[in-house]
Amino acid sequence: MSKKRYPDMKLVRIQAQQAERAIRCLADFGVEILSVRFRTPHPLIEVSHCPGTEHIRNSYKGQGEDSDGKFFIKVAHLAGCQVEWREAK
Repeated sequence: MSKKRYPDMKLVRIQAQQAERAIRCLADFGVEILSVRFRTPHPLIEVSHCPGTEHIRNSYKGQGEDSDGKFFIKVAHLAGCQVEWREAK
């Protein structure tokens, strides 16, 4: 039998607080939140590219291509969270 693994509630609370602070900041910039994930050491927040993302200090993470065409993936760190979005080339 394997042991059941329960989440560390202290870590869950910390990540929830980090995500809440980051989401408030993003909302102040008018950025639309697409998703929030807690499976990584730092919460991952995916947002839509909009004029508000210009206010966030960011860096280039990668590039890709889908049915809409080619895009850059940008990443920023905000309130202990990783924020990602796609920008068209």
